[in-house]
Amino acid sequence: MGEREEIAAGGGDKTPDFTKLAMPVVGSGLIVTGTWDVWGWSKNSLLYVEPTTLRIVEAGRAVLISRANPSGRHTAECV
Repeated sequence: MGEREEIAAGGGDKTPDFTKLAMPVVGSGLIVTGTWDVWGWSKNSLLYVEPTTLRIVEAGRAVLISRANPSGRHTAECV
């Protein structure tokens, strides 16, 4: 069984080694094919903001509960 298959089968301890191998390969491929600029010219329009542009703020929330107490009663921590 290869490293990728071991990770897929639940061998999470193999993930750091796989990442160390995959990142240089992916990075080299992006450079060789000229696709490292994922956003291309569109990033220029995404970054273009006028002083009068309405500022929008988004936020996300998560509630962490223990697996031992899935009801979350009296143990929830809001982050």
